[in-house]
Amino acid sequence: MMRRRYIFIVAILLLTFFTTFLFFKMQEKDLITKLDNHNLSKNAYVLKTKEQNLDKYNITLAKSGKISDFQIHYQVKNKKNISYFYAKGNYDKPPMVSGTFFSNNDFLSEVPVAVVGRNIEKKLYSPFHQQYYKLNGQYISVIGIMGDKYNSELDNQIFIAMSTADTSNLKANNTNIILDSKHVVTKNVLTTELTNTTVSKQVNDNLILTNNSWISRHWQQAVGLMAVIASVMVATYIWIVGVSKQIRNQKFIKQSKKLIIWNNLLIYMGSFLVGGLIGTAIGQSQFSIKTNMIALYEFEGTLFIVASVIFYFVIRRRVNKRND
Repeated sequence: MMRRRYIFIVAILLLTFFTTFLFFKMQEKDLITKLDNHNLSKNAYVLKTKEQNLDKYNITLAKSGKISDFQIHYQVKNKKNISYFYAKGNYDKPPMVSGTFFSNNDFLSEVPVAVVGRNIEKKLYSPFHQQYYKLNGQYISVIGIMGDKYNSELDNQIFIAMSTADTSNLKANNTNIILDSKHVVTKNVLTTELTNTTVSKQVNDNLILTNNSWISRHWQQAVGLMAVIASVMVATYIWIVGVSKQIRNQKFIKQSKKLIIWNNLLIYMGSFLVGGLIGTAIGQSQFSIKTNMIALYEFEGTLFIVASVIFYFVIRRRVNKRND
């Protein structure tokens, strides 16, 4: 009995460790996808406006009481790696290799500043410990270098703070305007607050049907999770088969049917919890999971409950048969 229990604990430990790894890989893929998309989330909107003066467009956004904690990217169509950047409040800043990202003062300054991806750094002009990016004959001061341990399109991007500096060449018809908010904003709010503007989601994040779907991004991890579920069911079945002799012995010494069922269930659940908690703890010590923590706990908790319920009904059926 003890040997079977220890083997089961080790099996659950390995399976929950593997589950933690799978959720880490999902987080990793989602992060790279986000970095490839200028560090914009899947909730970002594409805005198309008839307003040609984009400075006034920013003022409208800044005064809005219903749109807060946002960033807006004016991506130059003929220079896809250049975006004029404006933000308000608390927004999701990209990972930085060195320097700093934009502050609120940068959006008020008459002197434009830039933050560039790490692949752009070697192209910068660097006299006297200050780096500059040359654009249209103008040298723009670089205050920070973006990048992460993962290679992504962010490494090739150039963000320029959209300030009171001359942006006369930046018009709505030659830019892609993308707005991303820290809090979910509906289309109705955006179209109400921003007159003469059409709004659409940048990414249609359907479950199955598109290239941006969860399944298309994480099919390998989905297969792995299905394998974990199947393995837990197999381990549970092996446990049940192994207790058949014990059930006969308990029946022989006249133990009650309920006591046999609950004793076996409690031992099974306790073993599952011990293996699961240890495996998850080891996994979290090896893999840095931040955004998928709740999803990981929900998956493992649901698997524990479902496996325990199945175990209960199968054991009850076997005990009832033994008592017939």
